[in-house]
Formats: sequence, C-alpha cells, structure tokens
Amino acid sequence: MGSYSQEGSGNEALQPPTASLALQLPIPLFYQGAGEVEKARANLDAQRIARARLDAQLAADVATSFAAWQSAQSRVTRMESVTLARARRALDLVDYQYRRGAASLLELLDAQRTFVSTQAEYQQNVGDWWLSLYQLEAATGKEPRS
Repeated sequence: MGSYSQEGSGNEALQPPTASLALQLPIPLFYQGAGEVEKARANLDAQRIARARLDAQLAADVATSFAAWQSAQSRVTRMESVTLARARRALDLVDYQYRRGAASLLELLDAQRTFVSTQAEYQQNVGDWWLSLYQLEAATGKEPRS
C-alpha cells in the first residue's frame, strides 16, 4: 500500500512533499485453518462413500448381466439342440399322416401352429441372448469371450 501527500504548493508549502510506503500482511498467529481441514476431511469421506457405492453398483450390474446372459445362452442352446428338432419332426410326422389320410386337417394345422410358435420362441430367445450380451458388454466395458 502506498501513499503520497503534500500540503500547499510551491513557496507557500507548509512542509516539503512527503511520500510514504506501507506494507500490510495478515499473520495468522492463532488461526490453524481447522474448519477448512475438517471440511476437506468430510468431503474426502463423502467421495470415498460415493466411490464404494459406485463399485457396489458396478459389481451388481455385472453379476445381473452375466446371469441374464447365461440364462439366455442356456435357453438358446436347449432350443437348438432339442426343441426345434422335435417340433420339426412332429410337424413332418403329422404332415406325412395327413397326406396318407391318417390325420385330419385340424391336426396338421395344430402341428403347424406349434412349429411356428416354437420358431417364434426360439427367435425371442436369440433376441434375449443378444440383448443380454450387449448389457454385459456395457456393464464390463469390454467384449466378453463366448
């Protein structure tokens, strides 16, 4: 902080011009910053709790996504290995019987409806598998190994 003062001017001045310079600094002798330190500690604790919450949420998301993927995988595998083949054989058998006169048109239509329903269920299971795979990739942040 600086200042300059002069009383009067020229020969009529009561005293010569004077200049002064002052430096002012607060010296915290008794201030330890305890409030700021406690605030910083509380903020750090809150951040640790938020991180733990995020870690727990991430683990739950991965576990849920993986379980959904495994379930969809088992349904698709079961449909491909057993159910689709059985539905196809049943339709072929009823179709053969209908052509030979041993089965009615209603039995043939029912077998076709069952086959189409099985195909639709298979497609739904494949769609569920892809969806669960994408959710698992999103939860883990990387592509899983099949």
